Order: sequence, then structure tokens, then C-alpha cells
Amino acid sequence: MGKSLLIVDDDKTVRNLISGYLDKIPKFTVIGQAVDGEDAVEMAVRLEPDAIILDLVMPKMNGVDAAERIRQALPQTVIVVFTSHDSTNLRKHIDGNIDAIVSKAEGLEKLATELNRLLFGRALAGKP
Repeated sequence: MGKSLLIVDDDKTVRNLISGYLDKIPKFTVIGQAVDGEDAVEMAVRLEPDAIILDLVMPKMNGVDAAERIRQALPQTVIVVFTSHDSTNLRKHIDGNIDAIVSKAEGLEKLATELNRLLFGRALAGKP
């Protein structure tokens, strides 16, 4: 089993795309999918994933607030925001609870590369 991942996005299609892509990479294992910020916090505490892929804009609790609560409970868990917002402008406004921001426009390959860098300390070679 690879590093465990929790996918958090209010759009089921997006969750399934991320999960399907990352599950094809042997060093990653998707262990859960959350539908909003509250669900993300509950599942993170219960599942203790190695990394969380988190959308910013979600019902019940946004990604920034969810990241803060997750970081308090699981300080070693890697948190990567995967958002449709411009990641360049967001970096200035995101606090230390988030390890990386990847724009959905940059794609799933960029997301996998960031996860690999954060979890293994190197770039991801090749595609799944």
C-alpha cells in the first residue's frame, strides 16, 4: 500500500477524476473521499491519511478553515489545495496550514508531482 490520500471536493466528478488518476500511481492509495469541509475534518481525524487533497470552496466549511482544523489534529499530514482559483494569487493569502496549492488548470499530473515532492522529497518520474 502506498501513501494514503483523502480527496476532498464537493463535486463528485472531480473527486472521482482525482481518485482514479492517483490510484493508478502505485505509491499512492486513496482511502477516502469527503464531500465538504466538515466531512473532511471528521474523515481526516478518523482515517489519519498521509496527505489530503482539498478544494477551497465547499459547503458547510471552506478549505482554509478545514485545513486549520486538520492541521491542529494531524500536524504531520500533508495538505495540498487543488482549486479552480488562480494559485499564484492565493499563495499570498494562504496561511501555514497548507503545504502546496495546485490550480486545477495545471492538471492532475502537477498535483501528483506536488504530492510526490511533499511525501517523498523528489519529483515524480513518468506518468501513471
